Amino acid sequence: MAVLALCVAIGVPLYYAIRKRSAARGLAALIQERFRPRAWTPLEIKVARGRVRCLEAYDDTRGSGLALVTGQWVFTPRSFIRVAGLLKPGGGAEWLAHMRKRADVILAETVPSGGLVMFGGLASRRLVEKMFSA
Repeated sequence: MAVLALCVAIGVPLYYAIRKRSAARGLAALIQERFRPRAWTPLEIKVARGRVRCLEAYDDTRGSGLALVTGQWVFTPRSFIRVAGLLKPGGGAEWLAHMRKRADVILAETVPSGGLVMFGGLASRRLVEKMFSA
C-alpha cells in the first residue's frame, strides 16, 4: 500500500509537469512558425474562477485577421495554467456573444484592441490550431 501511495504521490505531479512542458514546447514552435509579436499592453481581467492575465499577443502571418493572445489563468497565487485566446481587432458585441456560447470560453470581453476571447484549456499547439481553424 505504501508503494502505491508513493507512486501516486510522485507519478501524478510528474505526469502534469511533463504534459505542461510538452504543451509549452509545441506552442513555442507554432508561435515561431506562424506568428509575429504584436504591440500589447498586458491586461488582468477577473473571471468566475480567479483571473486571467493576458501577457503577450502575436499577429497571424497567414492573414486570418486574428491575433493570438497568451497568458495565465490564475486560481490562487501559486496555482495557474497557461492559456491562449483570440483577439479580433474591431470584434464587436455580436462576435463576442457568439463566442460566449462555446463551453471552453472563460473570457469574452471588449478590450482597447478589439474583442478578446480566452479559452480554458492548457495552451498548446493543438488548441491554437483548433482556434484558428474554427
